[in-house]
Amino acid sequence: MKSDKMSQYPDKAITVVPTDKLIFWSSAIFLPLSLLVVIDSIFISLAMGIGIGFCLLNILDVFLSRSKLNLVQVVLPEVLRLSKDKPRTYKLLVSNEGQPLSFLKVDFHFPDGLTTPDKDKILKELKEGHRYSLNWMVEGRVLGQYDIKSCYLETISMGGFWSVHARRD
Repeated sequence: MKSDKMSQYPDKAITVVPTDKLIFWSSAIFLPLSLLVVIDSIFISLAMGIGIGFCLLNILDVFLSRSKLNLVQVVLPEVLRLSKDKPRTYKLLVSNEGQPLSFLKVDFHFPDGLTTPDKDKILKELKEGHRYSLNWMVEGRVLGQYDIKSCYLETISMGGFWSVHARRD
């Protein structure tokens, strides 16, 4: 996250969380299938085939999406120097060297003493090999220099069933 270098982050920093879309489609598929099986046992093989196919599709979606944030780099100033109660805007650079992303949510855990009107920023349609610039306004409650220790990134999987999260220290 330092301004002098941009590095790739390992896959182990990635977490995947189910979205509402996955929960909806799971219930929309499995509830009617379970009713068909209760009505007549002849539908067991059909229900199992559809259920296994849906599960395999989601497993494939997870494995293909885990690497989406590996080649996204975030660069910001090493230290934020702020005066008390005077807002200041800092430039944040986001580089996407990996696959295109439909959206990217960027969030920071700001240290005590800093406030910001924006909890997070969202970039839409990130293309491969492009750099993007975000202006982030922060205000210090106390005069001082602040280090930003971690950055949080979030995007959506290819199928839209999973939310992919990464924390960068």
